[in-house]
Amino acid sequence: MPVSRLFASTVLSPDGRQLALPIAEGATCNICVLSVEGGGSFTPLTDFGERPTIIAREVSWAPDGGSIYAAVAKIQGDIVALDGLI
Repeated sequence: MPVSRLFASTVLSPDGRQLALPIAEGATCNICVLSVEGGGSFTPLTDFGERPTIIAREVSWAPDGGSIYAAVAKIQGDIVALDGLI
C-alpha cells in the first residue's frame, strides 16, 4: 500500500498487539492496522476507493478489541469564492 500521509493518532489495541490508524492516500482516508510484533505491513480495514473521505476524529477500539470505531465524513471538492464579506 503506497502511503502518502500517516496520521499521528495511532491507537493501541486492548491486547497490546496491534495499532489502528487512519492513512490518507490522496483525497481518501482509510483505516489500517499494524502489528506491533513486527512484519511492518499495514492491513487495510476499509476501502473507500476514490471517494473523498476523511476520518474526522481519532479511531478507537472496542473494549474487547473486536471492533474499531471511527467518525467517517465524506468531503466535497467544491471551490467557492466568497466576495464582499468585509
